[in-house]
Amino acid sequence: MSSWVGETNAVTTQEPEPISVIADLTAGKPPWEINNLLTLGTWKALKTKTWITNKAIEIDGGGTRGYWSLRALQYLMKLVARVEQNRRPDCPVEVHQHSFQPEDYPENVSQTLSQKEMQKRSSAMNDQEKLRALDDTRRYLPCHYFDFIGGSSTGAHPNDPKRCFIDGGFTHVNNPTTEGRLEIEGLFNNASIGTVVSVGTARKGRVSGRGIKQKLETMAGLANNPQKVHNDVLADSNNSSFEYIRLDDPDRLVVEMDEWKPKGSGVRTMEKMGKEFDAWLANIDVQEEFWRCAKLLVAHRRNRIATNRTKWERFATVANYSCRFQQCDRPFMNRDEYRAHLKSDHYYTDSTELEDRVSDCREVWRYQKG
Repeated sequence: MSSWVGETNAVTTQEPEPISVIADLTAGKPPWEINNLLTLGTWKALKTKTWITNKAIEIDGGGTRGYWSLRALQYLMKLVARVEQNRRPDCPVEVHQHSFQPEDYPENVSQTLSQKEMQKRSSAMNDQEKLRALDDTRRYLPCHYFDFIGGSSTGAHPNDPKRCFIDGGFTHVNNPTTEGRLEIEGLFNNASIGTVVSVGTARKGRVSGRGIKQKLETMAGLANNPQKVHNDVLADSNNSSFEYIRLDDPDRLVVEMDEWKPKGSGVRTMEKMGKEFDAWLANIDVQEEFWRCAKLLVAHRRNRIATNRTKWERFATVANYSCRFQQCDRPFMNRDEYRAHLKSDHYYTDSTELEDRVSDCREVWRYQKG
């Protein structure tokens, strides 16, 4: 059972200064002022904004080049883990061993463990050792850092009449960032986006040669060039209040969207993309952009926990409560609502008894065993 005592630390999103820690949230007078990506400026504004501004990640389509995007996302989450675990001087003081924290890490979150992980878990002496046996990318989940995850060529639900689906492979929405932004703003408002992370596929824009095939491929490439969308979003971000990060290296990867050699395993194609990805990642500017992104994401998650622990419990675990007092059987969406119900309708006054009742009636999402 997770504790609800003493969770008072969070990090700011101030740049370029190092991420710092809120010294005393409970006192109501934190010794700092936020100057984050939305220029909120005060603690009161942060409490208002941190849960209504969204983080979004948008991933380009590109066939087998999607392997590049996966490598980028994997590396980003590894850096997120390093920030959460306080592995750099400018990281939060309090170590979080997984992205559910301060909630407990559920069983069966990941069902595709490697042989090495399974061996470590089988020899673990306690739950903490079992947790640390998992790879960082299994302990820190993108869904706890991004409110929306969008992509092109990732499939669609044809039975939803409220949405329009476009084949991104032959249009500018091969980079879905603009479409994703418009959908989020349509659901909320124009100020509802805090950060947009866009991941490309290092797509080569032009095809060499003068033949008809090369000309047709070049024309098609211009029609679905992700750089146009990138340039538009970059210009918007410079004139708006949201942070925009593009993780891509245009023209680096000379790989057709259906290339997969040899057929079946695709080992040579993946090795080719992997070498190019590693070469790109060796650039110091690329490293700094990844680190900046990771720190922003961790700051956002920690701030949400600090400003409203109840909302975080609901967000991370889908927790809900069902009153079992004398067959009351009323449902409640969060801990605070249920606690208030017990006090007002069932006259609970003893704080220990109240918290025991709240915890006993808590239900969370359960991951099925693979």
